[in-house]
Amino acid sequence: MNKKIYTPDELKTLVDALNGAPSYLSKRFVLKYLCGWSDDMIAENAKLWQEENQAMKMGEKMWR
Repeated sequence: MNKKIYTPDELKTLVDALNGAPSYLSKRFVLKYLCGWSDDMIAENAKLWQEENQAMKMGEKMWR
């Protein structure tokens, strides 16, 4: 499967669209059916998001 590599501008547009999506649309639904993400990709993103947010709460820097 070919993965879409987003430019920073495309990624910002995607995130803005997800944040502005109607409340009756699940973000997972949008990512899966409209963006083509697999269940594995969604699960990996959720895991990484949780790790990053936990580290931020503990005051760690994830990115240098």
